Amino acid sequence: MTTRSVVTVFATSLTKNGKVDAVTADFNVGTLQIALNGALGQVPPAAGVFSFAPSPGISVIAAGDLNGDGFLDVAVIHYTTSQVTTILSKPR
Repeated sequence: MTTRSVVTVFATSLTKNGKVDAVTADFNVGTLQIALNGALGQVPPAAGVFSFAPSPGISVIAAGDLNGDGFLDVAVIHYTTSQVTTILSKPR
């Protein structure tokens, strides 16, 4: 039996600098990574790369200003648990 890994990729400017940042999620492992534009291509624990491990089953990534601070936050939906995880941005 072959196990397939499903990776979701979402691109947006999270830091309001006009440069596209990358948000990726691995469905099977349940990891979420945010790589700010200047850190694209680097692996954690590099500056500008943030890793989270909410739970397996991440199927949807979205971004929006969820707390009204003017910066985009990240929300993910877990297909297997029907949960939503939010990652709030921290302005620099």
